[in-house]
Amino acid sequence: MRTYAEFKDRLQYLIDIKNISQVAVADAIGVQDSRISDWLKGKPANPQRKSCVKLANFFQCNVDWLQKNIGEPFTQLKTGEIAATLGDLKHRQKKPEETEKEAPATEINIQEGVSMTEMVLLSNTSYADALWANIKSFAKAVEMEKDMNELKENMREMERKISDKMERMEKLLLSLGATDQEKRDSAAQS
Repeated sequence: MRTYAEFKDRLQYLIDIKNISQVAVADAIGVQDSRISDWLKGKPANPQRKSCVKLANFFQCNVDWLQKNIGEPFTQLKTGEIAATLGDLKHRQKKPEETEKEAPATEINIQEGVSMTEMVLLSNTSYADALWANIKSFAKAVEMEKDMNELKENMREMERKISDKMERMEKLLLSLGATDQEKRDSAAQS
């Protein structure tokens, strides 16, 4: 990644990758448009920490990088959190309903995948928009699959309850002296 020695260069980099106007940045952090323009001209060379924190929150970047050029623009913490949340997919055990599915042809490297995804999303290309649309679609599909699995489990539970009730009903009818024919007739009417 290219380094940006001066604050004005780092701010310009963030504005460029976000593809946003100076006016929008000013509105977002609650300053006048002229303040952003001054910062981009290097006046002052290093704005106050409070302003840098607002900018870093808006751009979702590392405040120390923005203010002092320390560290990376976008912290690795988010990447690590994503990888930890996803878990180790390379060695996960299959659930019974997944046994028919084939294993992926290649091993999944979460860290590499997250890094490549971040690179594409931060690019100022049509690929970033396409990837973002796909990510939203896949996230929705995952949520829908979770909902479907929950519904299937609820249906299985309802089937078990109905089966239990039918069994108790049969026992009750037999205990009251009903014949098998009467029992079948009663079941056919329900």
